[in-house]
Amino acid sequence: MRSSTFLAAAGVSISLAFLPGAALATCKNGICAVSHEEGNRLYIDFSNQLKGVTHYNFSVPNHDQVEMGINQTETFITIPQNRPVTVHYAFQACSGGGFLSTSNCTPWANFSHTAQ
Repeated sequence: MRSSTFLAAAGVSISLAFLPGAALATCKNGICAVSHEEGNRLYIDFSNQLKGVTHYNFSVPNHDQVEMGINQTETFITIPQNRPVTVHYAFQACSGGGFLSTSNCTPWANFSHTAQ
């Protein structure tokens, strides 16, 4: 069962799920991601190899950045109808932050997926 909150302005949804394909994931800057297509959605399962992570930042070109909680391990992007198309997305793992304080984040880990 997937529970999700839709962010209409960004065309991005955040879901809670277990990372089933971690062994097949690509890792960059300590963040690992694996993606798969389901209809018009690209599901992205992600995790990290870092200590002290309190949240993630997720970004898709031409959309707002979304902050995701540490227990969130899946998100999805709506894929354009014209195929093939390469979808780009990025994650940062962060620690700290909160009211009147700054987060410390990894450099952006950039990923892509070519939808067929």
